Amino acid sequence: MAKPSEIFVGATVAVAQDWAQYAAGVKISKSVTTDKTRERKLEEGTTLRHEQAAALPTAYPDSTVPNITDFADNQLYHPGTAVLASAHVMDNAGNVLYSQAAPSPHERGKVALPLLRFLMETFPRQFGSSLRYSDAEPDSIVFGFNVKHVLRIAALEVFKRNAADPAHATAVPVRLWHNPVGCYDPLDVVIPSADRKSFDLYSLFKYLDIQVDLEKITTSAEMLAKAAQAVAVKAQLFVPK
Repeated sequence: MAKPSEIFVGATVAVAQDWAQYAAGVKISKSVTTDKTRERKLEEGTTLRHEQAAALPTAYPDSTVPNITDFADNQLYHPGTAVLASAHVMDNAGNVLYSQAAPSPHERGKVALPLLRFLMETFPRQFGSSLRYSDAEPDSIVFGFNVKHVLRIAALEVFKRNAADPAHATAVPVRLWHNPVGCYDPLDVVIPSADRKSFDLYSLFKYLDIQVDLEKITTSAEMLAKAAQAVAVKAQLFVPK
């Protein structure tokens, strides 16, 4: 099959099993001055973290869930404490190029490593291994809600596996996860974050007449990929070939 000019990535994230070993301590505001209040705040924050750790996999915070506070405020859905729970990649014709969902408990690298390998094998010259001189013309455009954050989570997962088993380390080009060339969040292109207070992704779906299952989109990597494609197509973010 010919190399796709555009691909669409959907992914869900979950909290890593070993998050407690690496998560920064619960932050207490400096305005809290009494020991009793600080202890109460610390206990509340610790309890909240454990509740967040038990949350089901969902889309990356602030991507497709701007109005669902429990998801958007999960402090553990971030690089280092989060892992990819599922990923789905398709081309503009709807062909599935890669798809995987890992069962709980979510192991570091289970979804992330094969996803990154797929991208490296499909686009071997697109992602440079140097922070400098890596802004080449990309072979393809990668669309996905918060795709850059998703790739960073995946890379951090692989680095952790590499540290635990150096003999079988996997090389990941830096420009696949830090300012990756040719990767775009279609929502961010159409509606920058500063403009989303009164017009968010759900507003955009209605505006462009994109039909989505709002209850399932946050938990389905496939639906996330299809929704990203729909936004990119209707907003004319690329020229179909």
